[in-house]
Amino acid sequence: MFVPKNNNPKNKKTCDCVIRALTEVTDKSVEEIITELTAIYLNKGWFINDPKCYDIWLKDNGYEKQNRPKFPDGKKYTGNEFCKYLNTLGIADTILAHIGAHHITVFKRI
Repeated sequence: MFVPKNNNPKNKKTCDCVIRALTEVTDKSVEEIITELTAIYLNKGWFINDPKCYDIWLKDNGYEKQNRPKFPDGKKYTGNEFCKYLNTLGIADTILAHIGAHHITVFKRI
């Protein structure tokens, strides 16, 4: 079953969600992810929590961007709704998902 998880030690929804998600899905340290995102920032000029920066990181690390699923009426899924949707698909892998305007989330089957 996919369940939402926030691995922030204080359970905060703050601007580090991209870093927390990337550390969760790659088993890399926070320092490694920040270093890689900073290299993109220094090379391309996009700050480390800018979607353009982490889109480059995701592409460079073999992730394929997909459109966010929508309900038949065009409404976008929330994080919880997306978990319920994933449960219906029988996927057995970890899912790295972009939820919201500037948030990236990891969904792991447990």
